[in-house]
Amino acid sequence: MSLAKIPIAMPVTIRGIRGNSNVACRLMEMGLFDGAHAVVISRAFLGDPIRVRVGDTDLSLRKEEADLVDVSAA
Repeated sequence: MSLAKIPIAMPVTIRGIRGNSNVACRLMEMGLFDGAHAVVISRAFLGDPIRVRVGDTDLSLRKEEADLVDVSAA
């Protein structure tokens, strides 16, 4: 399941990032790496961007970026 499809307030564990693009590398640099815990805090009115908390950090991700992040229920 991807991070873009997770319901708000459901805790998840990051299982990996698909692709080898610059975007995937940047997501890992922001803390979205295998084993990290995350939760979707909110979505904008039209669903994009998505606000995600990873550890103590809040991130705003585009839906296309969040689709690259594979997660499982924590």
